[in-house]
Amino acid sequence: MNKHNILSKNEMKNVFGGGCPAWYQSQCLQQAASEPSSGDPIEDDIIFNLILETCLREWDSNPDNNPS
Repeated sequence: MNKHNILSKNEMKNVFGGGCPAWYQSQCLQQAASEPSSGDPIEDDIIFNLILETCLREWDSNPDNNPS
């Protein structure tokens, strides 16, 4: 779980439909990585990705982060 890359803003837009600063990406990665292991690496990867994606989408869904 420790081999995930921080995505650039352009990559974030392609993957998640938005973008957030590196400090927020780092916060999301820390949150996802702090989840205890289930003992199953596949399940751990799914949970990690779900937590990470949810966290990053929260940035995009906050209107204060995306002024028009």
